[in-house]
Amino acid sequence: MRKFIKEFCKNNVPDAIVKQDKARNIYITKGEDKTYPCVVAHMDEVHDKNKNKEIVIHDNLIFGLDRKAMKLTGIGADDKNGIWVALNLLTTEKVLKCAFFVGEETGCIGSHQADMVFFSDVRFVVHFDVPDSPEAYFQEAGRGGRDGKRSFAVMLWNSTDIKRMKQIATVSFPSLEYIEDIYHKVHSAYEIPYDTGAGRQLKFNLEEFCRKYGLQRSSAYYALTYLERTDHLTLSEDVDISTKVQIRLERNELYDIEFPDPKMILLLETLMRKYTGLFAFPVPIDEDYIAGRIGVTVPMLRQLLYNLALEHVIKYIPSDHATVLFLHHDRLRPKNLNLDPERYQMLKDSSDTRMQKMLDYITEEDTCRSAYLLDYFGQKESADCGTCDVCRSSKKSSDTTLKEALVKFVNDEMSGSYTLEDVARRFGSQTSSDSDTYIRLLRRLIDEGTLPAPGL
Repeated sequence: MRKFIKEFCKNNVPDAIVKQDKARNIYITKGEDKTYPCVVAHMDEVHDKNKNKEIVIHDNLIFGLDRKAMKLTGIGADDKNGIWVALNLLTTEKVLKCAFFVGEETGCIGSHQADMVFFSDVRFVVHFDVPDSPEAYFQEAGRGGRDGKRSFAVMLWNSTDIKRMKQIATVSFPSLEYIEDIYHKVHSAYEIPYDTGAGRQLKFNLEEFCRKYGLQRSSAYYALTYLERTDHLTLSEDVDISTKVQIRLERNELYDIEFPDPKMILLLETLMRKYTGLFAFPVPIDEDYIAGRIGVTVPMLRQLLYNLALEHVIKYIPSDHATVLFLHHDRLRPKNLNLDPERYQMLKDSSDTRMQKMLDYITEEDTCRSAYLLDYFGQKESADCGTCDVCRSSKKSSDTTLKEALVKFVNDEMSGSYTLEDVARRFGSQTSSDSDTYIRLLRRLIDEGTLPAPGL
């Protein structure tokens, strides 16, 4: 996706400035102005890496295509919609800033390492999706006003967002029984027996894994995430996988074969002296070392390995770049997997609490938004901001009530004949803290002709 974004800008927005930081986030600036609209999206690939995948644009749609298999392949959903919207805006707007973050699905990695200079003059932060916690919202809304000037945070939401958040909360914490089942399915998929497998590195394709066992992708992903948290395995994306070799034949059978190339015999002998476990499972090898030992180049070594595979002597897995599962220990038997139920419950309760606090925040109608957030973070006594929707609504309601009271007092009780002293006796002296409010309203009502002017 990163390559696609850069190529899109090169071909369609050649005047845009494209930068990439150490975290591999991408920042794009088009045009020059004092203020810029800014769009933020993320580049997570929830789908597994497909080296044959090509991102294709057709009829203003974006999708992934595996040209080798001639079939569609996943590139994600909501996040790619965001990228496509941002890229299209770059082609239509005269000035625009775009930021594309990495690792947002797995802990907001990109945004935590973002180049804040790029966001130093943000005036508005608009959320089209509800963040999953007050912490996430506070961090994202906090990108506004970093230069000390007034800024605003706006959130757009409806009942669908609430339903979606609750669904995510359910999927994010599959049952412990389900997590243990996923653990054993992983081992079964790679034909790893009980009491073996420690240290194995498995090239892992989540999409194929879920298809094989009829699993729901998100639930399986979060099960693997929890298995990683409890130190049973590590799930790593964008990993360079070493070449692996497994000898398919018994050791004594190797000496009965007539190899077409003497280098093949030397290669097998070098592998057997250097690595253990070659007859049991695929073992990672150091291509540079082996090539040097037998006196060939790395490309020649790869050809020898390929030819041995054609002879059905070895199983040859070429080096690759993919998602990898690293197994921390031998496969445990059923019911022996320690999933730390207390920790699981603590994490689930904490996540549910944060989600509920976020839902309370967006549905709150009586408490100042700013005061609510500050109370959540421990500042129990704070003044209302006076500018959020709750404060403005409260002020409007208060003004409406006072307006009605003034009209009733002057027109009904005083029959239109009154003095400022009469108003002060009823609504407070002109030196009180409320005087500005009722005097301002009184002047407006007189100017509108709703009330007569006061007498002397």
